[in-house]
Order: sequence, then C-alpha cells, then structure tokens
Amino acid sequence: MNKSVSSVWRAVDLMRGSMDVTVQKRIIASLILLKAADNHLENVYLPPQAKWSEIIYQGQPMKDKILSAFYELENKNENLKGVLLFPELKNIDDETFQRLIPLINQIDISQEILGEILFSFASEEGKIGGEFITPKSLSDLLPALLDIKGGDIYDGTAGVAQLLIEAGKYASQYNGKYHLWGQEINENTWALGKINLMISNIDHKVKLGDTLSEPAFVNEGKLRTFDYVVMNFPFSLKGWGREKAEYDLYRRFLYGIPSEANADMAFVQHALASLNVKGKAAVIVTHGTLFRGGADRKIREAFINEDIIEAVIGLPANLFYSTNISAAILILNKNKSPERKGKIQFINAENDYERIRGQNALRKEDKEKILHAYHNMEQIKQFSTIVAIDDIEEGNLHFGPYFEVDEVDSIFGPVQVNRKIYEKSNIEQVELSELVEMFRGMNTPPKKDLERQGDYFLIQLADIQDGNILFNQLTPVDLDSKKARNYEVEEGDLILSSRGATIKIAVVPQSDKRLILSQNFIGLRPRNGVNSYFIKAFLESPIGTYYISSKQKGTAVAVLSVKDIESIPVPKIDKNTQDNLGEMFVSADEELIRTINKAREKYIDSYYKLYEQMGLHKAFKEVDDTN
Repeated sequence: MNKSVSSVWRAVDLMRGSMDVTVQKRIIASLILLKAADNHLENVYLPPQAKWSEIIYQGQPMKDKILSAFYELENKNENLKGVLLFPELKNIDDETFQRLIPLINQIDISQEILGEILFSFASEEGKIGGEFITPKSLSDLLPALLDIKGGDIYDGTAGVAQLLIEAGKYASQYNGKYHLWGQEINENTWALGKINLMISNIDHKVKLGDTLSEPAFVNEGKLRTFDYVVMNFPFSLKGWGREKAEYDLYRRFLYGIPSEANADMAFVQHALASLNVKGKAAVIVTHGTLFRGGADRKIREAFINEDIIEAVIGLPANLFYSTNISAAILILNKNKSPERKGKIQFINAENDYERIRGQNALRKEDKEKILHAYHNMEQIKQFSTIVAIDDIEEGNLHFGPYFEVDEVDSIFGPVQVNRKIYEKSNIEQVELSELVEMFRGMNTPPKKDLERQGDYFLIQLADIQDGNILFNQLTPVDLDSKKARNYEVEEGDLILSSRGATIKIAVVPQSDKRLILSQNFIGLRPRNGVNSYFIKAFLESPIGTYYISSKQKGTAVAVLSVKDIESIPVPKIDKNTQDNLGEMFVSADEELIRTINKAREKYIDSYYKLYEQMGLHKAFKEVDDTN
C-alpha cells in the first residue's frame, strides 16, 4: 500500500464508528479535491480564500474554513453544485477536521489518485462497499473493446465514473475529441464520481437520477443518443419500475418489458436505445441475462433477429468486489461491419485470470488475448468461435454451448467425441423428450434443516453412487401427498443429476419406500415401450456424456435444466432391440460387480494369510453386523 492510500486509511480509522462509510468516502474525496484544486486542476475555478495552501497557512480552527472553501467552490463551479456541501458535514466537529487535514496533506495528488483510493476502498470493503465501482482489472477492457478514439461516450449507471474515466483515457491516446456523459442514482456515489472526474481533469456531464424511470439526457422529447455506451449496471435489480416502463415516453423497451423481479434486460435495452445509428455498446451482464427464459428470452431473440449483437465474452467468476457471481460482456453494434453481419462472436475467457488476495483479476495478457481475438475475429479452439445467427439455439446467448466439448471421460477413459459424425450418420435419431417425460426435483431446505420424519424419502446427490441408490441413507421427510405427487419417482424411472460437474444417473429399482427427488436431479419417466436401461446406457455413453456436458451452464457450480436436455438426439431403435440391449447392459453391469466381488474376496484372503504369517490373526476377529 503506497503512502497516499495509507494516509487515507488512517483518515478512515479516525472517523470509524462515528459515521457511515459512504459519508467517510465523500468527506475524504471532497478534501482531496480541495487540495488538488490548489495544485493542478484546469477545470476548477478556485477563489484565493479557498486555496488549500491558504487554509493550511491560517491554521486552526479548520471546520469553518473548510466549509467556506466548499461553498466557494460550489458557487463558482457549475459542475460542483451539490457535490461538496452535504448534510452530514455539520455533524463533524472541528477537532476531527483538524486531525484530518494533516493526513490529507500527505497525499501526493495525481489525476489517478482518487480512482486508486476508491479501488482500495472497494477491495477492502468487499460486498458492503464494492458496488459503486467496476473492478480495476476490468474497467479498462470495455473502452478497448469498443476502440473508443473520440466522440460522445455515455454510462447510464456511472457509479464513481471509473468506466467513463477509462474511456476518456483510452480516447486521449489518439488525441481524439470526446465528451463524457453519465447518470447515477445514488447521491453519495454520484458525488464521488463528480469529484473523480474533476480530479482527472475531464470535461463531463454526469447527472443525479434514476436512469430507467427518468433518463437525464433528452432532447425535444427524445432520448439523446451517443457514439458509445459503457455500462456496469446493478445485477438483478428488483422493483425497477416495470409498470412505468409500459408507458415509456422514449420507446426504449420496444423489444419487450422484463419482469419486475429483474431489470437486467431493461438496462441493456436502455443502452441500446442510447446509441446513435452507428453506435456501439459494451455492457456487463450476468450469465442469467444470456439464457433466462420468459420475457428476457423474447428480447434476446429480437436482438438476434435484428442482428445487433456483435459479441458475447464470458468472464472469470469472482471478479467483482461485491459479489462472486459470474458475468459476461455483451457487445451491441447498430452498424456491424460486413464481415460481422449475420454472426455473433463468442469468447470464453472464464479460465484466464490470476488470484489476488482472494479475488480473481484479469492480467494484462488475459485482456490482450480477449482484445486480439475480438478485434481480429479469430477462431481459437475452446476460446473464440464465430456462430451464424441462424445457428443460435432458441435465443440462448450463453457462450458455453457454442464451444465443442470434444473430450469427455468415459468407461474407456478420456475419449474424443465428434458430434457432427454422429448427427450426420445414417443412424435414425429422435429427441430425448419423445422417449421420456421429464420433471424437476423438489426445492428443499438444507439437509441440516430437514425434518427427519415422514412417509417419504428424499434422494440427494450423495445418495447416488456408481449408478445405485443408497436406500439405507435416504432422509425421511414429511410432505403433503398432493405436493409430493409432482416429485415422486417410481420403479423404472431414471434420475439424472442437474447440479455439479460429476454426472450421476440411476434407474429406480423396485422399492417399498416412497421416493422424492431433490432439486439436484431431473426425473425421466420412460414413455410406453421405452426401456429404462437403454436410455441409461445411451446417456452414460461418450456421446450422451458429451451432450450433457455441453449443456451444463455455470462456472462456480455446473447446472442443468429440463429444457437443456430435451433435444438431445437418441438413436431411434425398436422396442425389442431396446429390450435386448437393455438386458445386455444390465448383464454387463452385473458381471462387473461379480468380478469385482471375486477380486475383492481374493484380495482379502491374500491379506489374511499374510497377517497369519505375521502372527497377527489371533488378535482380531470380524464383527458380526447381522444383529
């Protein structure tokens, strides 16, 4: 930690416990601005009596001098109205100011200093304080992806304006003329962003307000549009104002109105509506935004049909200070180049990162790899692929399914699978959903919270081993029979794990227990004439394993839904052949068990004889566990 940041944390310690951390940040940032204005800020008019050097020279008492300087700065600079003077200042006593000033005086002012301090705040505070800023390792990637060399740049959820500042810094490399625009809903965060921009000596217009309900930049009743949009909006925002969106004056939600429970696609549509006819946007989204059903799916399908999605870039998990959720970058382009028309580029960068103090971060080489692949439309095995929009499956923009999982583990060990050879072969195929009826398991509380009583027995992931259900360890649960009916499995049903990297499959045998599937499984009930063991054998084959693996989503935990597996192509085989094959697979499994048991008996006998030779056998005997 450098000397300047260390001084800031000493200032935080001085105020700790007496006020909210957001107020602490605002006070410290305001004092840094006051000092910076005395040194190098070209965009701030500073009256002589408000100079930092003059305040220090005059000495105690400090509070009135500081507040007077803040008043002068706000009064003489339109861009600082409402930024420095805020109600909580009156609660700070003169002694605190007198102890703060020497600490602020130790800070070496530079254009990047406040951004560095805010990143430090976010890193230390984690979830509590990390929502206001895009991670340092990510904030410079979006402007580079858009290759911003000038023009109007907008961020509708600006936070502390770090994305805008990085966009300006990127454009400055090319001596391009640019102007920054933004909006932020939280007053303290907005003030920090304004101060951050002022210290960075960047011309801007960043306003306070709710982007979705009251966009700040309108012109003659129409939404102002920009050359570029960069946004890292709050993920999965609830209660965002869907009702009002139905009557939106600016026609931002033409592609559909998302659920009140999740505003992700509302923000994406706002970003799109904020682009001019040649505009381009880079927005950070959750993985759910890429594959969620309902209204979100219809919006994605409309985007795909309009050919405005240029790229989807999957990022590592745990990049953000406030959440370990996995995210991606969605690039929208209203003016695609000819070679990109009708195509979407998918980049999977989720495995390229370094770990710093428990947090993942993109290294310089990771960002360069992404940028090179994107700007050159490179196709790189398991990293970058170009997909025709006609091949996008049901509006699914999650990057995982578009990368071939060509190596899978099987009973033969690792094998290479060629999906195209199978699908284009002479083998007649039918979708899995035509052979089995599918249903999800029941959402249940954690195992430790389950009531261990009742007439039903719950099957959880640990209860399946080597294709068998361990009946002796199932958890009894008390359920209403009507509710249980939707999740109860019966003899001949298949169960397939829907959570976790390890694929577990079992056929339910005859049992006198009433069995319930947990949420970690999908139930498959064979339709008339379909052999359970034939289906199990196919799903456990290298081909079946490939399809299941390729459909799994998620980085922290792999998940699978009913919809993911409905269309898996299965060989179309008549009932008699299915039954014969099923019997042979069962016989092969039974033969394996017999062989293993024989080998185990021989193994135990050999060890016993060795222990006899050592004279140990008289000192132990087997426990009779039949009683």
